[in-house]
Amino acid sequence: METRKRLPELSYLNLTFCILVILIHVLSEPVGTLDKSSLQYFAVMIPFRLSAFVVQGFIFLSGLKLCLGGRDKIYAPALWCRRLKSVVVPYLIWVLLYYCYFVGIGYFPFSFKELFRYAVVGDLVAPFYFIITIVQFYLLAPIFVKLTSGKHTKLFLVLSLVINLIFWIYLPTLLRVTGICENFRYNDRVFTTYLIYFAAGCIAGQKYDKLCAVIRRVSALMFTAFPLIAAGDIILYCNAAKVGGTVCEIYHMVYSLAAILFFTALYLKLTDKRKSMPKILSSADKATFPVYLCHCLFIFILNSEFNKYGINDIGIRLVLRFVIVYIVSFGGAILWQWVKNKIDSTAKLKY
Repeated sequence: METRKRLPELSYLNLTFCILVILIHVLSEPVGTLDKSSLQYFAVMIPFRLSAFVVQGFIFLSGLKLCLGGRDKIYAPALWCRRLKSVVVPYLIWVLLYYCYFVGIGYFPFSFKELFRYAVVGDLVAPFYFIITIVQFYLLAPIFVKLTSGKHTKLFLVLSLVINLIFWIYLPTLLRVTGICENFRYNDRVFTTYLIYFAAGCIAGQKYDKLCAVIRRVSALMFTAFPLIAAGDIILYCNAAKVGGTVCEIYHMVYSLAAILFFTALYLKLTDKRKSMPKILSSADKATFPVYLCHCLFIFILNSEFNKYGINDIGIRLVLRFVIVYIVSFGGAILWQWVKNKIDSTAKLKY
């Protein structure tokens, strides 16, 4: 398969996942503060919960894109230089910016040791744990590519699911029993917690044309089944105290995989009719990583301003946060991308 760049259906997926990440963080205040028996709570909880597959979606998409151009490029040094430049460096810059913001408002004193720890662990701001997770997968990518390109891909997929479930449920216990760590709090950013999604993404990337053909054939079934699967996830989430958190989260894995396939089918159908993205959406797609990194800063600033000016109504805060964060995050990131492209173009002309 030849190398292909920014297939429109994958761009739509990427943009959708980014929009839903912001939605989760915009909704987090009302979800955490509203009365759990109120209609207002359910109005925000349902989209909040149903959006909670996007990290899994990004990991799946990362594996897919990594393998889409063929196995040879995985071992090319240029690929890893680009990953370092486009993912790790911006992440470290934004860790520093957030850290300076928190120091500036007096949240904690400056400490090089703590700054380093935040950068390595990824717990300074909610979305940063994804970067720590995806870097682990990048480092392990050659192994994944080898395991997913042989004759036993189905077996590896099943093993990935089994290992995923075992380590997700029992890793903290295993670390405690073996005396390695008494209270391990970072299972949400260890690669084993998302193993099935990256493995599935790698297989999907290497067999992309076949995958698309299968999805097109069963798309009607997927469109019918997905609302039922989503309803099941909401029902279990609401009854987690009765059925148990583990049961709820295992089902959420089913929902997450179904959601990824549903949106893939949706955008394949869309791009079958229109082969290219509208220009404004294409620009937004290319700006998603800066948006992912910066949007929480605007949420923090807005929440601080709301408190400063006595805006305490949850509904008003939600509407203002929703409108402002999306506009400023995407607007600022698209503008930055445009300026950066202009600078790069000027630099190339000079040389």
